Amino acid sequence: MREQMSKKVKVAVMPERGKIEIREFPFPDHLEDGAMIVRPIMSGICGTDKHAFRGESVQYAGTEREIFGPYPVIPGHENVAVVVEITPKARREMEFYGEALSEGDRVVISPDIVCGYCYQCRHGFHYTGCENIESYGHMKCDDPPHLFGGWAEYMYIKPGSQSQTSVESPHEV
Repeated sequence: MREQMSKKVKVAVMPERGKIEIREFPFPDHLEDGAMIVRPIMSGICGTDKHAFRGESVQYAGTEREIFGPYPVIPGHENVAVVVEITPKARREMEFYGEALSEGDRVVISPDIVCGYCYQCRHGFHYTGCENIESYGHMKCDDPPHLFGGWAEYMYIKPGSQSQTSVESPHEV
């Protein structure tokens, strides 16, 4: 997959309230240990995306991580994708059903990335209370590797993410 290194990746970016535009970002030149790159097959349009477009989006309301409209973003947090490149650590840690992931596997990516280290994560309240939670489709795309949303040709999946595979069902399910 390293031949993709010079490739530009087309993405739909929401640069500010009320705007969506097509941009290009470089294909990531390396993967963090525990990360993977996927090619989205389908990406949903959620009510959250509509609210973000209208400038009405507050993420993690009532917590220390509360943020309002972190533009620019690549929307898309409900994704079915195919694994394009994966590190050995991610093969083991991102699986969901007990089998290591491989290139070519179809996956559904959990939209939330939890730290695993804060008090809430250590005591079992990962997704509802993580003090450092991030969500695909809602993370700023200013800095490399940029590709944190499913409205893109490729998506960078950070360490600490979870995915599940489903071979039997069609993409639409």
